[in-house]
Amino acid sequence: MKALGKKAVAVLERLESDPDPEVAARVRRLLSFERVRDRLSPLTLSLVPDAPEKICAPEDSGWADVFVKLARDSRASRDDLAFLAPRALAGAKDKSGLYEVLHGMQQFKVRTASRQVAGLLGDPDPLVRREALATLEGLGCVDELAAVAWAAQHRSPETRSAAAAFLGRLGSRDEGPVLKSLLTDPESSVRQAAGGRPRPSGAPRTAGIDVSGPLSVGRARRFRGRPRGPPTPQ
Repeated sequence: MKALGKKAVAVLERLESDPDPEVAARVRRLLSFERVRDRLSPLTLSLVPDAPEKICAPEDSGWADVFVKLARDSRASRDDLAFLAPRALAGAKDKSGLYEVLHGMQQFKVRTASRQVAGLLGDPDPLVRREALATLEGLGCVDELAAVAWAAQHRSPETRSAAAAFLGRLGSRDEGPVLKSLLTDPESSVRQAAGGRPRPSGAPRTAGIDVSGPLSVGRARRFRGRPRGPPTPQ
């Protein structure tokens, strides 16, 4: 298959629906290998020669392994990292791998998995929630404000503080009741974070964005007008 390349694709596509499930499964894997190899840039294939084999392995962890290897090289293709990011985030084997994927997304400004990152704000591990907030802020993902505003009502003071700092740095002319309520939070660290900092030069303005409740992170849906239900922070 590797030697014949595209010449074998037409034949294999006919075998993809073979009645023998074992044959069909092997054919699908071979086709997947060829399609992935075509999708990745020559630069990526030179930096991670076994990338197609890893990505086409039965375990999703191969996507994360390839993403992390690429992200460690400043020459890496941002387009390829954007292609890999959603499956890499889902396939990270452990917390260390997850953090490396998140850091790689920040480094190369990869936003293709921003909704999945927003979903991590509901993770039971406070360190995961912190890294997710840092990633969303680092990527400038103002489309995920509903999830950030939900995190600002979390029972964990650390999570509320991190979310308040994110909202406070946006530079909005109308901070909204959520951020204002954090200025009277019982935890001093949250109150201080809600005070905000000057908007960094070049950072996106959010004038006109209202992060007031009721808010619901749901499955980290995009913020569009008023979200549909009250938050249920855990």
